[in-house]
Amino acid sequence: MSTDGSQESASLMHVTTQFEIAPEGGLEEDTNVFLDKIIYNPLIQETLFLYLDPVEFLRLARTCHLVHAIVDSFVKRTFNINRSLSRYFTDPVAFRSLQAHTGTLMSGSFALQFFDRSFYPESDLDLYVPQDFDRELMLWLLSQGYKFIPTERQSANLEEAIAQSKEPNLDDPDWNDYDAIRVARTIQAVYTFKKSISADVDDERKVQCIVANKTPMEVILSFHSSECSDLFPTYFVPADRYM
Repeated sequence: MSTDGSQESASLMHVTTQFEIAPEGGLEEDTNVFLDKIIYNPLIQETLFLYLDPVEFLRLARTCHLVHAIVDSFVKRTFNINRSLSRYFTDPVAFRSLQAHTGTLMSGSFALQFFDRSFYPESDLDLYVPQDFDRELMLWLLSQGYKFIPTERQSANLEEAIAQSKEPNLDDPDWNDYDAIRVARTIQAVYTFKKSISADVDDERKVQCIVANKTPMEVILSFHSSECSDLFPTYFVPADRYM
């Protein structure tokens, strides 16, 4: 992603203001430098797009109809939420349907990777779930081959663990500072699920369900100043569209 002042990423405004300027005697009158020498050049285009953030993509797309079509095609291929979710679920659309039904939000490193176009092999998927739908969503995870991994204070039986979580204990020694207590009051419980993908012990997927006492958004916003506070409800995006 680009950063302000980066020498590697030329200012988009500078690029777009130069597209009608041709070297003396070097190009024919109908040659468009911006399109022919930059956008239509695969090497330059890929390099340019590599350093653009979402806002800069929008600005670039506004330069002309042809560039808009190119940017639109690139963004659709690159920001593909179904492809990202397929790392965790065999049917991403089914998950997004459940997400819409339950009002679940995704946040944490998964969202950060999606927008940053990066990949962390050991990252997990954080799901922020309304308390009225915690059981429904977690039973769906079990149906997808995930196993519930209880903590030392949770029952190994998921149903019992859910029942226990309805009685919060803020005197728990784990919540021993103000910030932890403030966050804890927005969270009813946290459940961890894992799924083995192959015989390799390190090849597994991890999903964490953070059940909100009130709303998932409140939980996420309680993690203020967090580098992983990006979030998005992908169910607003049709299966063949991008965010």
